[in-house]
Amino acid sequence: MSRDADEAGALLTVGQVLEQEGMLMLLDTALEYALKNRERQLEELKTFLRCRSVSASKSNEDYAGMKKASLWLVNALQRLRMENTKVGPDSRFVYGESLQAPGKPTLLFYGHYDLQEPKPGWQTPPFEPTIKEDRIFALGAADMKSSLWAFFQAIQAIIKSGGLPLNLKIFLDGGQQIGAKQSCLFIDNHCEQMKCDAIISLDGACHAIGIPRITIGRRGLAYFEIEIRGPRKDLHSGRFGGVVRNPTHVLCALVAGMHDEKGRVTLPGFYDSIPVLTHEERHAIGEAALDETEYKKLTGMSNLDGEEGYTPEEQVVARPAIDVSAIAAGSTNEWGTEKGVSTSIPCKASAKIGVRLVANQDPDSVHQQFRRYVEQRCPPGMEWNLQILSRAYVVRSNLNTPCLVPLKRALKESFGTEPLMGRTGASEPFLGHFQQKLGMGAIEVGFKLPDSSGKGPNENQHLPTLFKGIDSLIRFLVYIGDNNTGDA
Repeated sequence: MSRDADEAGALLTVGQVLEQEGMLMLLDTALEYALKNRERQLEELKTFLRCRSVSASKSNEDYAGMKKASLWLVNALQRLRMENTKVGPDSRFVYGESLQAPGKPTLLFYGHYDLQEPKPGWQTPPFEPTIKEDRIFALGAADMKSSLWAFFQAIQAIIKSGGLPLNLKIFLDGGQQIGAKQSCLFIDNHCEQMKCDAIISLDGACHAIGIPRITIGRRGLAYFEIEIRGPRKDLHSGRFGGVVRNPTHVLCALVAGMHDEKGRVTLPGFYDSIPVLTHEERHAIGEAALDETEYKKLTGMSNLDGEEGYTPEEQVVARPAIDVSAIAAGSTNEWGTEKGVSTSIPCKASAKIGVRLVANQDPDSVHQQFRRYVEQRCPPGMEWNLQILSRAYVVRSNLNTPCLVPLKRALKESFGTEPLMGRTGASEPFLGHFQQKLGMGAIEVGFKLPDSSGKGPNENQHLPTLFKGIDSLIRFLVYIGDNNTGDA
């Protein structure tokens, strides 16, 4: 090798060292900034949590809450110097991007800000954030406004310390709880604009306090409503009981028949396309698994159910499942001795049913299987209608994505332990749709805990875990922007 070549190589090495030193200085400064401003910025999270962003409701209060939340997000993105910000119709999504780092990776970050209706049982007002000991209680605190806030704090700390070393596209969904229709339509119309090197979803979770987790797959979902109709109108059971079929009885029989004695789903052809779990897959699932005792503790059940031959964690993350989420029939206004007694035979009965899907299953195929099931079992003289209300495709992450190495490193350094890798049984309509359109699954990370009561009464976020989340996101954004450190 010539002397000139040796000198060029030496200069290149020096340049790489200087760049790495600059990145480490950026990292130290950003971490210090986030630590110093933690308490002040916690007030911003409280403001965000006060937004009543309930997406399924059409009430004026909830519509105003959705608008307030989307404006809070737009303002946050603009403070973070994001450009090309957009708000979807009826505040159903918010988008912004920063593409000022040529030659650096482009990451798409996803999160959602809409909520379900508050359920009974809250000990504090669901939209008035309350800190008790080391947790903040509010609807949306765990799922998932706190993780979004942590992401914003990480970006802000880096910007204040020098500038973003990578390109960002940020898509925030305001319709996740109702199927993400507007978000999916935006993706359909902007596929080119949404191209990126990797997708990071902030809708993940920790395995436990002090143990981070990277989610590498999600089950899909086919969500149906079935209605059974019998007589033209409600009938008095004293006059017609025993003469006509009761639609409620028919519906209950259909529901009861959806599983056999071994816990397997009985829809025709339901398991035909599902691959057998390999030994390696079962081992990987077991590494990040909650055991049977933990499942009993989290559910309050003394016994667990499910498909024979599989552990609870295998059933949740790698096997399909079918569950009824609601049943409606007749009138409940007269229940109770003080309000009288209702003895009518309802003319119709309906149920909402969710089917969780795994590899090689898709919502439309399961829809046809469900139709065949009802056709075979619904008795003569009864009318029925089956409607698919929501769908989400199975998500499988790309384990060869370069962002996985710096993400693992960032989480290990912040939490002091290696992150676990695993799948989750929940579904995500947007991520499944994005994967269908661009062939790219998301890597997921988040900071809620298994006992955070997400979507339920007294939902809460563990603050020490959240602060470590900010720390880990700062590290990740710096590492992914540093070619030398990111490839370590």
